[in-house]
Amino acid sequence: MNQYRVFFKNTATLGVGTAVAQVIPFLLTPVVARLYCSRDMGFYSLYLSTVNILTQEACFKYEMAIVSCETEWEAEQIARLCAVVLTAMALLSAGVGAITGFYFLHFTGGNIWGY
Repeated sequence: MNQYRVFFKNTATLGVGTAVAQVIPFLLTPVVARLYCSRDMGFYSLYLSTVNILTQEACFKYEMAIVSCETEWEAEQIARLCAVVLTAMALLSAGVGAITGFYFLHFTGGNIWGY
């Protein structure tokens, strides 16, 4: 019975943390919308959607396999693999960002702040 209680406590903690992480940006959106013009919000949305896609796939979901490992050695090896894959994806993303940044500046006329 104690195992179930620990499991439900951990699940509830994870669920509440996820809910809070999604509610905070939702509540702050009206404040940010008043501070910036629609053009800036559009660029921010484009940037944020790109970052969200890249961060979800950064480790190819290997971090989920760490939980299912039966031995400590397997978990350590998968964690090392995650670190290597994440480093490679970060370097690849930085390279792509550097290349596409020039097109972004050209698209905005070299004036990304709108002044």
